[in-house]
Amino acid sequence: MVDLAEEALTGVAKYLTVNTTDSGDDWDTTEEFFHKKEEYGISEYNGCKYILYRTIGSSASTGYKVWDVLCFVPSVLFVIFLIYSSPRSRQKLSGASFFFVAIHVLLFVTSVVSAVRVILMWMAPSPNDDKLASNLEKITWAFTHAVIICLELTALVIFTFPNLPSNKASKRIFSVICSLSFGFGCLVTILEIKSPAKEFHVFQYTADLFGDGGGICIMLISLISAIPYAALISLRCLQPKAGSRRSSTFTYCIVMLGVQGTRALGGMLLASDVEFGMCVTNFTFYLLVEFLPPLVFMCVLCPYLQNGQGHSLLYQGYHTTEDDWLEDDTVGFSQRNDPSGIMRRDEAMVNEDDYEL
Repeated sequence: MVDLAEEALTGVAKYLTVNTTDSGDDWDTTEEFFHKKEEYGISEYNGCKYILYRTIGSSASTGYKVWDVLCFVPSVLFVIFLIYSSPRSRQKLSGASFFFVAIHVLLFVTSVVSAVRVILMWMAPSPNDDKLASNLEKITWAFTHAVIICLELTALVIFTFPNLPSNKASKRIFSVICSLSFGFGCLVTILEIKSPAKEFHVFQYTADLFGDGGGICIMLISLISAIPYAALISLRCLQPKAGSRRSSTFTYCIVMLGVQGTRALGGMLLASDVEFGMCVTNFTFYLLVEFLPPLVFMCVLCPYLQNGQGHSLLYQGYHTTEDDWLEDDTVGFSQRNDPSGIMRRDEAMVNEDDYEL
């Protein structure tokens, strides 16, 4: 009887003993509640942060992130549009300046890279305990942003130069732009892997989301990007008359100045652990990734593609003078002062051109 009582007590003791090596006992490290706010900055339950890792499915390892779905759909739709309009676009870009051909190629690249990034992350879901998947997400996001930077700078160059450089010089400038964009992608990748921002840490997965370098980096990059837009708007305002392409210049620069200025403000708030900063940076980053390509298409390529005679920047050997930026409303054309029939040919070409965005 004594032996049976001892065995019963031993069994009860083993049943009640807590296994300290159980992986589920690290609840104090996987729950945000047990950490100070200084350790995470912005709560992972904040809506603007939660949407970055919220999944459609049973778990993070098998579901699809809402953020990726929101990025995938516009990218695929724009790629389909570019493919549909590609034959006419390639026909009209034949003989165009190098920068316009580069813009057309970059529009494809940016949208395809964004879509491929989402597909890769569906194949290797994150965040979870897999560090490789987490690092893959950061690398793909960093170079997606780098391609966006390349597109943004190329479009800015077109609007900045009143006289487009020769194709040889344009290729050199484009090489510099590509190098700067690649360097930006490498810098953000290093920052994200070596020193991730605390505001993007998720305790329940013990992982870090992509934070684009953190609040300080976002603020600095956005301020640097906003300065050229503000300068270009001021320069165009100083011109005595309205320009035939100034409407596109103003549209593009004002929109991008607003996006980059708002993003700089969001980065400042994010660095100060203000939750609204997370919302602002997420929204502006989404605009850059998904809506910058259509904006560039409308403001840069459409004026050329809708003009059968050619873009004003490409007229007369791809070079322009200051007069090409100015409208001359006082000069009229008629058959008398148009002996060569240039205007009649232009009207015929415009009527035959049914290209629409």
